[in-house]
Amino acid sequence: MKSMAKSLLVFGALAVGAQALANPLFPGVAADPQIRRFGDRYWIYPTKDGYGFNAYSGEPIPGYNIVRHAGTLWALSAVHARVRTPELGSAVRKAAARLLESVVERDAETAYVRDDGREFKLGGSALAIVALETLMEVSGETSYAETCRKLGNGIVALQNRETGVFTHVLKPDFSVGKAFSTVYFDGEAVL
Repeated sequence: MKSMAKSLLVFGALAVGAQALANPLFPGVAADPQIRRFGDRYWIYPTKDGYGFNAYSGEPIPGYNIVRHAGTLWALSAVHARVRTPELGSAVRKAAARLLESVVERDAETAYVRDDGREFKLGGSALAIVALETLMEVSGETSYAETCRKLGNGIVALQNRETGVFTHVLKPDFSVGKAFSTVYFDGEAVL
C-alpha cells in the first residue's frame, strides 16, 4: 500500500510538473496532434490536458509561401559557404532569383516581400535580408545590397517609434492587414 501511495504521489508530482509545460499552438497541455483534411479545410486534433478532445481548423495556404522560401535560401547559402558545388551554387542563384521576384517597392526607398501576391509579411522581409546578406557574404557579390537596404527601410517603417513593436502584415495596398500575426510549423520556432 505504501509503494502504491508513493507511486501516486510521484505520478501526481509529475502531472503537476507537466502542467507547467506549454504547447506553442494550444492553451494548456496538448499532446499527440493529428492533422486531417476534410474537403478544403485542415483540422488538427490534439489530446487536451490528459483527457477530452478539441478540434481546430484553418484554411489551407492558397499559394507558395515566400517566408519559408527565404528561410530555405538562407540555409542553402550557409551550406554553400562550406560545400562548393556547381549544383548547389545553381540552386542558390535560382532560389535568390525567385525571392527577388517577390520584392515589391512601395517607393524609391522602401520595399517589402510579398507572399504569393496576397500580402506583405514582416518575417518575409526580415528573412530575405538575412538570406541575401548571407548569400553576398558567401559569394562576394554585392548585387543584392540595394534590395536589402530598401527591405530594411520597409521594416523600419513597420515599427512603432514609441513602443518599438512592429506591424506584422500589410495588405496588397500597403495598409495594415494584421498588427500581430505569428504562425509556425514544426521546427520553425527554432529559427
